[in-house]
Amino acid sequence: MKRIKISFGGEITIAKIIDEEKKMETTYTKLDITKNQRNNLEKLYENSPKTLELVKFDMHDYFITSDEYRYIYPNSKIIKDVVKGEEPECGTQACFLGRGPLCGILANNNEDWEDYCERQFGIIRCSSAWFWLFGHNWKYVDNTLEGARKRLRIALDKGVPDAQEQ
Repeated sequence: MKRIKISFGGEITIAKIIDEEKKMETTYTKLDITKNQRNNLEKLYENSPKTLELVKFDMHDYFITSDEYRYIYPNSKIIKDVVKGEEPECGTQACFLGRGPLCGILANNNEDWEDYCERQFGIIRCSSAWFWLFGHNWKYVDNTLEGARKRLRIALDKGVPDAQEQ
């Protein structure tokens, strides 16, 4: 944040501080991903709205069912059944990353979500890009698919905002 010097007898207003902050330019770090991984992110962006008809959206969990809180792998039978058109259990929900397999971005057998994300999207767990796109704390800030898609569009077009800008 830009520091503003105040001398005795000077006056500063909140409006002046806000004007100074607006002048600051946001910096971005481009995604370091392959063409295939970029194509998969574009596919997630384009197709994820259709997945709302299949399962609820919640940034907190990759993919869970309502009957029990359990870890569901990206290549699990439950996800394959939903993709085939079978009705999921009431209360089934998935985050933005959890929608990848529903969008046709397939997982390998016994691959966990972190490995799936790194292989298919080039995003490493706990990286700035991970927190910007898939971080579970978005549940408390913007727990919407629209918000997740907007963050992805920014990442694809400009890059990930530097940490102090997020």
